[in-house]
Amino acid sequence: MTILTKIVRILGWTWIVASILVIIVGLAMTLFKEGLGALWDTLSSQNVANSIGLVLALAPGLVLLQLAEAIQQRRRGKCIATLVALPVTVGIVIIMIGIAIRSEVNIKDEKWADSIHVKDRPWRTHFCSDYLITSVCSVSEEMRADGPNKLPDVIHVGDVIASTDRGGKEFTFTVRNISLFTFTKDLDSVYGGERYTAKKGDTICTLYDERSRSRIVRNEGARLSRIIVKNCQEVASPEKTASTTKADLKDAFAQYEKVVGVFPKEFLRFSIIEQEAYVRGVLDGEYFLLEENKHPDRDGFVSCLNANLKTILSQAKSFVEREGEQQYPMPWTLSRLVGQSCPKEIRIQPKTSPKYTESTTSTKLVFLQKPNPNETESQKEQDIIVRAFIRGVLDGKVSMLYGYSYPKLVDYLGCLSKPGSLDTIFLGMRAYHLYGENLDKSEAYAVTQGEAFACKELNKK
Repeated sequence: MTILTKIVRILGWTWIVASILVIIVGLAMTLFKEGLGALWDTLSSQNVANSIGLVLALAPGLVLLQLAEAIQQRRRGKCIATLVALPVTVGIVIIMIGIAIRSEVNIKDEKWADSIHVKDRPWRTHFCSDYLITSVCSVSEEMRADGPNKLPDVIHVGDVIASTDRGGKEFTFTVRNISLFTFTKDLDSVYGGERYTAKKGDTICTLYDERSRSRIVRNEGARLSRIIVKNCQEVASPEKTASTTKADLKDAFAQYEKVVGVFPKEFLRFSIIEQEAYVRGVLDGEYFLLEENKHPDRDGFVSCLNANLKTILSQAKSFVEREGEQQYPMPWTLSRLVGQSCPKEIRIQPKTSPKYTESTTSTKLVFLQKPNPNETESQKEQDIIVRAFIRGVLDGKVSMLYGYSYPKLVDYLGCLSKPGSLDTIFLGMRAYHLYGENLDKSEAYAVTQGEAFACKELNKK
């Protein structure tokens, strides 16, 4: 009996020590991957389920120690009781592991989104700082949907969000990835020190200032600064409409990018004057759509440009060199520059609708060019500037139409990509100037008139 007692006691202590090591490793991984908030939540006395789980994890080892003592004391009844308790406790541990695994699976269906609707949705910020092996996150109180601290109605990857938290602290946040979760069953749990409840079908969008999706997926998202929005909706992309396939849109964009679209690499090859004309074109193209559609963001956008256009133009080249999104057309990069240049004007809507005083009128476009006594060369230089502006206007409009699910986007891209379309738009602008209309407005209006000549079939549909 002495040898059997020792074996059983060794098995008992082995189980207990192994369980403690597993618990310590689990707590260390929680600290490393999810931060101090999740660790405190795990160790909290209010986390009854976790406390019971820790006790049950040690239970088989404790039962084995009781069995060793019963064998040593030759107490038959206690031996039988502990022998019955041993498989029961082991079975409970196995069941708990199975429940834990199943509870982590199929709670929510994750996917990545390019654009989301967040109008009137509650949200909160998690701003995190790394400290060697762990991170500490500052979590804001939930912002009410009808409160003063609102997000834009629609958020796209590449946007720069400028707002204030509940305490009035200003912040800017670059959206580099959007993760959308749809719950497939009801949920009521505590995570990272917070209680989360959700019904089947509810959604949560997490906005990350992190390019690497693999880092987010490796359960490190809890260590990254993020904005969480409840009950968000994915923007229906044009490729998902009945009349458009994903392949159609992909092909249309590919052709457009070859003929019209400007990417950071080409932008940096432009002359300084061409760069300014192009940036002005992008901003004026976006303004044109906001103005014509009476969009609620129009006034904030105009206030931003009126106050900081010169700063944006002066910093455009260095910003593109430093942070250009090489795989996307220029408007994606410029949207971040605009957001960083004037967060206050974008966040606070003016009391009265401001006039767009910094719009690129025909006179301003002409005076971008340096004086040249050679009339022929001067006209060639002016034509180059105007064409750069046209491409900017088109890029700006296309980027916004894509974000707002314009149903005719494939047809529109096809029209702009046709051979000779840019020339037709250019000539249409000149014809428009002959009427002497809207000379005090942005040249984006003249570009749009040129588009009307180039896209007659689209306008008939």
